[in-house]
Amino acid sequence: MDITHPADAGITLTFDEGVWEADPAPTTRVAPFIGGMGGTPIASAPTAGLPANPDFDWLVGQLSSEWGVSKRELPELVRRPGASTRALDLTTTPMVTVDLAADESATLLVECEGVVAWQFADAIETPNPSAVGTTRASMAPARRARFVVQAPGAATATAQQQRNVFADWMLERVKVVVLKYIATQAASVIVNQLEKKKRIGPVIVAADKEAVDWDKPENFAEVSLPNANARVLLLVHGTFSSTAGAFGDLRATRWGQALLKEADAKYDALIGYDHRTLSVEPSENASGLYEALKTLNSPQPPTIDIVCHSRGALVTRFLIEKILPRAPWQPHIGKVIFVGSTNAGTELARPENWHALLDLLTNLALAGRKALTLLGAPQAGFAAGELVEGIGDFVRYLVDAAVEHKRAPGLAAMDPGGAFVLDINQLETDAPRPKGAQYYSIVSSFRPILVDAERSEPKEFPRRLALMLANGFIGALMKNAGNDLVVNVGSMSSIDPVAGNYIKDTQDFGTNPLVYHTNYFVQPETVDAIADWLDLAPVRAVKAVNAELMDPRIVVVESSTLVKEALQKASDEGAHFVVFRRSDPDYPGTLHYTPNLDELRRAHPDASMGEALHVRESRCSRVVPNGPFLRSLEGRTPLEADEFLPEYSRRAVVVEGDRPVAVIPTDDAALDVLTHATEPPVRFTRGVTRSFEGTFPTSPLVEGSTPIPPVTSPTEPVVCNINAEMPPTVMVGSRATVTVTLSADEITITPGALAQSTAVKLQKRPITIEVVPRVGFHLASALIEDSRATLPEPPTSGNPCVLDVDVIATNEGSGEIWVIVRQGAVRSVTLSLRPQILGSSTTIAAPPLAAQGTIQNGDDLPDVATLEITQQRNGDETRFRYSIDIPEVAFNRFESPAIIGDLQLWVRKLYHDIEQAWLGSAGNREIFNDNLKARGAALFKELVPPPLADLLWRLYREGKLKSVLVRSDEPFVPWEIARLDDPAIPESPDGCFLGELGLCRWLYGAVPPPRIRVRPGRMQYVVPHYPEPRFRLRAAEQVEEPMLVALGAKRVEPHYRDVTATLQSGGFDLLHFAGHGVADGSSIDGAAVLLEGSYAQAGGAQRYVTEPLAAPVVARKAKLRGPDNNRPLVVLNACQVGRLGFNLTSLGGFAPAFLGARVGESNSVGEAGAFVSCLWSVGDEPASHFARALYQALQVQGGTTMGRAVTIARAAARSAGDATWLSYAVYAHPNCLLEFTP
Repeated sequence: MDITHPADAGITLTFDEGVWEADPAPTTRVAPFIGGMGGTPIASAPTAGLPANPDFDWLVGQLSSEWGVSKRELPELVRRPGASTRALDLTTTPMVTVDLAADESATLLVECEGVVAWQFADAIETPNPSAVGTTRASMAPARRARFVVQAPGAATATAQQQRNVFADWMLERVKVVVLKYIATQAASVIVNQLEKKKRIGPVIVAADKEAVDWDKPENFAEVSLPNANARVLLLVHGTFSSTAGAFGDLRATRWGQALLKEADAKYDALIGYDHRTLSVEPSENASGLYEALKTLNSPQPPTIDIVCHSRGALVTRFLIEKILPRAPWQPHIGKVIFVGSTNAGTELARPENWHALLDLLTNLALAGRKALTLLGAPQAGFAAGELVEGIGDFVRYLVDAAVEHKRAPGLAAMDPGGAFVLDINQLETDAPRPKGAQYYSIVSSFRPILVDAERSEPKEFPRRLALMLANGFIGALMKNAGNDLVVNVGSMSSIDPVAGNYIKDTQDFGTNPLVYHTNYFVQPETVDAIADWLDLAPVRAVKAVNAELMDPRIVVVESSTLVKEALQKASDEGAHFVVFRRSDPDYPGTLHYTPNLDELRRAHPDASMGEALHVRESRCSRVVPNGPFLRSLEGRTPLEADEFLPEYSRRAVVVEGDRPVAVIPTDDAALDVLTHATEPPVRFTRGVTRSFEGTFPTSPLVEGSTPIPPVTSPTEPVVCNINAEMPPTVMVGSRATVTVTLSADEITITPGALAQSTAVKLQKRPITIEVVPRVGFHLASALIEDSRATLPEPPTSGNPCVLDVDVIATNEGSGEIWVIVRQGAVRSVTLSLRPQILGSSTTIAAPPLAAQGTIQNGDDLPDVATLEITQQRNGDETRFRYSIDIPEVAFNRFESPAIIGDLQLWVRKLYHDIEQAWLGSAGNREIFNDNLKARGAALFKELVPPPLADLLWRLYREGKLKSVLVRSDEPFVPWEIARLDDPAIPESPDGCFLGELGLCRWLYGAVPPPRIRVRPGRMQYVVPHYPEPRFRLRAAEQVEEPMLVALGAKRVEPHYRDVTATLQSGGFDLLHFAGHGVADGSSIDGAAVLLEGSYAQAGGAQRYVTEPLAAPVVARKAKLRGPDNNRPLVVLNACQVGRLGFNLTSLGGFAPAFLGARVGESNSVGEAGAFVSCLWSVGDEPASHFARALYQALQVQGGTTMGRAVTIARAAARSAGDATWLSYAVYAHPNCLLEFTP
């Protein structure tokens, strides 16, 4: 359908009416679904829902006034309810055509769910006048711009009405505004037009005035300075900004105002310098600044302290390091504070990232405006408006300039590989830095938090933006380095890195969801640091904020204290809260609880505190060290109450050392990350010096070598101390030694080394130790066996054993090396060393990390063929390292060739092709199976190196590959469909899929149980009966549910509250869900299953309201391990939700959520014992076939193993004509025994 704009006949919106409907005057908007939970109206009536987005309207208004444009708001597009069965591709994506006169240009602003994106024309055409059909009333356009409308972060839809019908609801509404303006055509003129309105010149900062009212004289001559010892504080702004725009945030908070007041009292002048940041290099800015400073009216050059933000660092450093050493007029440079600075540039300054930079800064402008509004700042829109003005200027420049003329010298100067950054960080021995200059830095590694399926941090970010950032929208551009959304942390403090570290002190916010590039100056920590470094009177901003947040009126009692005694003590001391502590054998620390007096008065007075409150680990209060990072942004709204957790579990207790000192009455979602950021690194000091006596013997690894000795009967375990260490920093191309020490005695760590240690109980049987480069390193030896050793048994006292492995650094940034200690196929310990790899232009911004070990001690399981797959990254190159371990048969290691291309994208396409293949085969099983074999063979050939393929084929033909356990740290590859063929005979009739060998998976970070007992009365199921007809799953209702009832399973009401309550309480041995689901490895936090939902009255009409249950919610709420340590079987019979994906620091999805796998935590005891679900979309009836076959196989008298059961179930589903028999992923040990007891 085509819609022509009523006020501009040259603008046409084209869309597929089967997918979209137009809302010509949207006064309100429907709440969208982004994997969220809660009421979600389907957009059948476009006028009901949430209010329109005022931030977007403000943005459009700002641009209209700045540009003098004609803005044309197109009808808002709403996805039709029935469109869930339609594919969202180029044939259904909306398009906009804009007719342009010869002197006109145009761009689009697209808004979706609060996130804004700029969109440039996909094509510019010159229409044929005869085809236009001109009349006397119209002229043929000189040009026609075509835009394909794409929402920010829009998900692609699937084409099938299966158990993932809400996958394409992620994009419900799109709002498009066309901005037309008079263009500048001459390239030489275009460059001169860039920042033409930007003022250049001095600024007088007044502590008692709003930033917009700061004076802007022609020069500094009117600044009154004393004749001698004058002191000046200079503020230098960054890109797209000004002095008022960058530092005006100090006027938005009382602590910022206090800082300006104290600075005004100490310094003789507070000044700034406005300058252009796009069209000229920092060197030209610095020259202009120098000339302006020379106009200061002082007989003697003053002492100047400097605070600079972002690109202002390059201006400041050019002034200090290049101009002043050779200048006739030389002020004394005192202290220089770099805030979020681009000392080594920023990846976003590369021309290929300019569009991403524009989109990001536009959204940050809107977020900053909202945050300052929450703070009550009187001119909250000023800084945002100024930022938008600069962005708009640059957008027009990019639209109008021909490709070959697109230059922005000021932006290009921040390119990390550009000439300016390289030159400024090249030490000049003949031009030393002015004496006395002291450098300080303020840095932050921003990471949003997805609290649950509805809430995210920071509050001023739209959830879609938080979701996009959390899933790598900026991380990929930043090469996955920590950053504040604009600048890499490593760049912020990098000053002449080859010569040494010039930074005297750093305020490091760590990884947090609060501090990003445009809001440093509203943070109390920033203010305190600046006041301290400039020797101002203490502002004590953090202390003041924390005092408002904390309530110190507490009493501390023991958990055995009677309630009535605790109440009496609290009354005597005027306390509001009672804090008591207890120990838990499964928890490595002290658990704290913080009930208030009202909660205690409702408890039995003669009960102990622990008994009265039914305490358990999941209900404890958070513990936060007293200091910074206790607060979220002031003015935020508190988190909503949780129906299932007691109120005291939503509080935090503040401690000094081990002593509780206060309670935070309402816990904050940011505390998880912020608490972690304040924890000191764990250090171990062992009492035995390193010894090279008893060094490990080299163990042959090549095929045909002596096999590993057979496993003997388990004996009493012994304690073994394990230490791994290496240098904390390594230069690119340099060699470093990783030293692994095992000892029965304590181990002394080498001073200055990056080290990680732990103690673990090991059986008296062979131990295998491996050093595995993960990121930024490769082994120095070409022989893999040089990185591995085998010890016959744990070392005895006085006989420590040492393994040295050399590695070579390949790419600058944060590296990672794993040290793995295993007995048999089960890892006992994984230690992670994360040194900093330095290039010629980098330095260390934060201490390297030695990550906590993953300790996986558990019950012994019968040995099984185990294939471990580790992903190794070196820059843009990825390889897989394979370890195949078949007890008493073979152990070997292999490495894949370099993987070229985007593996995640390749696998996503593979899933899509499989899902479409059944439709394309028109139900013909032979055609589909041939397609599946071809794709499985291609997958195997692409990823498995030929020597490993040969070995697997030989073992398979010899009958020694009957069941396989895959442990992999990459989340994307569907190993079940990898097809093993005779290497000499492609498409061998004797080949098989790995899934046919009973392939099971398991995750690092939890121990697989040896058995699962399913007892009467402890089986539960969730089968939604969707009231919306098009979502009905008849096989789930009519086949699966009766089968579950016949098993003796009890129905759980398929609603959010009932299901989450069941997850929290545990009490079941088997949980089965049959319904709709969706997951995408590239956005794994959106993985969700759809509960039953209901109809509700909305906008005068009945609407179906969905009830999604998201994987992050399950991870937070599920407490599945029974009191007897039985761990249940969980089956999610829904599309795609067996997939995994990367969160920022861990794997995400339903599998880790249910299994309780927490890599990096030594107390990862796990939750569910087995998890079964689908990797791709499945039909309703075939899904029920597989479930029936699985339970029939499991109900064997005396029990059966998961590997055997899944092999039978897959074979039965295949025999029944099920096209999706390989879609099921089974997370369990293949030899885990499942026992159905009568």
